[in-house]
Amino acid sequence: MEALPFVDPETATGETHRLLTAAHQALGVVPNLVKVMANSPAVLDGYVGVLSALSTEKTLPADVLERIALLVAQENRCDYGLSAHSFLGTKVAGLTEAEATRARHGKADTPRAATVLALARSVIRDHGAVTDEQLAGARRAGVSDGQIVEVIAFVALNAFTNYLANAARVAIDWPLVRHTDREEPLMDLVPLSDVSAENAAAWHAVVTASLAHDLPAEPRPTVEQVHGRLTAAGLDSRRLLWLATDPGGAVVGVAGLRLFTSAGQDHLAELEAHVDPGHRRFGVGSRLFDAAVSAATADRRRSLITAVTGDGPGDAFCAARGFRRVLSLDQLLLDVAHADDAEADNERTGYELATWTGTVPDELAEAFAAAKNAMNDMPTGDMDYGTQTWTADRVRAMAAVLADRGDQLLTTAAVGEGEMAGYTELVIRAGETRRAWQYDTVVVPAHRGHGLGLWMKAAMVRRLRAERPDIVEIETDNALDNTHMIAVNRRLGFRAYRRTHEYQLDLPTT
Repeated sequence: MEALPFVDPETATGETHRLLTAAHQALGVVPNLVKVMANSPAVLDGYVGVLSALSTEKTLPADVLERIALLVAQENRCDYGLSAHSFLGTKVAGLTEAEATRARHGKADTPRAATVLALARSVIRDHGAVTDEQLAGARRAGVSDGQIVEVIAFVALNAFTNYLANAARVAIDWPLVRHTDREEPLMDLVPLSDVSAENAAAWHAVVTASLAHDLPAEPRPTVEQVHGRLTAAGLDSRRLLWLATDPGGAVVGVAGLRLFTSAGQDHLAELEAHVDPGHRRFGVGSRLFDAAVSAATADRRRSLITAVTGDGPGDAFCAARGFRRVLSLDQLLLDVAHADDAEADNERTGYELATWTGTVPDELAEAFAAAKNAMNDMPTGDMDYGTQTWTADRVRAMAAVLADRGDQLLTTAAVGEGEMAGYTELVIRAGETRRAWQYDTVVVPAHRGHGLGLWMKAAMVRRLRAERPDIVEIETDNALDNTHMIAVNRRLGFRAYRRTHEYQLDLPTT
């Protein structure tokens, strides 16, 4: 049942009757959506005026406008819009059924139409905040500035009609097409052994589209950062990579499987996967998941872990495939400019701070490795994470991995009583000019209770301000039961902004 009533053109009077007549002249019919819109003559007048102008004075072809309408309706999960524009696109604008289906997911066979749809998708997902690069790309494809404005206007117009149709629950008076009507397309899984610049760019496109959809406030990695992570050697691990491609060869999903090789973790595999939002629920994620599980099982792994955003699509995906939630963490951000670093001035009796960038100095390497081993008592919930054994050579190797990616590693340590009592690490990714990521913060058990964690982290904040004034925020995470570190981070001024969950799948071992 409709949430808003229809205005019957046969009984309408005055201005409303005139507007409904104009709508009939513009559209050829008076659809149910327009009858609902007539509850506000002012809105109907504006809609008919904009639609008439775009229909008669536009410079974009009708088939391109219908592709945009289909894309917007799919993004907004509007069955009314999909039904109307599937009909208009194929019966009036000349699209084939296949072209209409591809348009719903931002795909087109011609470069110019594909560029317009990519721009339209960015307008939708990024709330209009298209980049200079996207605008330049549209211009290179022959889209004029006037046509860019038309794209944005048509996205906005269709977003309005979608929202009204969804809110009013308008009865569909077109041949029905549902946003959930999806035929699983043919796709290929392409294992990657050598990652080319083209592969990295395709991987980057999927990851950034996924982040824009699921975590719009999160910073996007650069292509260079993605390429570095895919090509740099891992510490005591090896990596398997897959691309999922559609029939046209476009990359629509990616997955990476990290296989740990150190003695305490050689039972473990870790999965990271992303699917372009326009291709979800096509089975792309399932194909990537099946490939990863098969590879992990063949490598005799007993545990597969993955991290997902709380209450995001990954939660349901993991639950449906037999994963167990084994750990929950809060992601926290610290505004460096307003951090409370006063504890950096309160020296701890018997301890002094040591700092370095990159690889640990040789004279501290053994002590640093011993302190690293204290990480084995970090909260891991019910996760079968195993243990790590750190040596001087291994801590040097870890620094080399980060350096190979172009990342900057900052370490501040507390040294006392002839040993390293604790340390804290920050990593600034290659090309990053805003955010640093907290790596380990550890206080060795024998030295706990002296406030060393707060002291070291406050000193690190002060150091970051001095050495990297361009970095304005620090991200970290806390297991929900790590009450001591939660208190330290709150004291510094960290605030929780989202939750993540670690899931584990127990794999067959025979």
